[in-house]
Amino acid sequence: MLDSLLGSFNFTWIQKFVGHKIEGKKPSFLKDLQFLLVGPIWLLGSILRKIGVKY
Repeated sequence: MLDSLLGSFNFTWIQKFVGHKIEGKKPSFLKDLQFLLVGPIWLLGSILRKIGVKY
């Protein structure tokens, strides 16, 4: 199962870069590291709200 999860993860990241190449735009997180952290922080906030942790 871990192999399929890692394979899916890698495939989606490759597709992300292919899409950026087609658009002709660089990913924003290459410009500014804060954009790379937005997703994980948002996900953590969602999880904390669901389990009732106030922050």
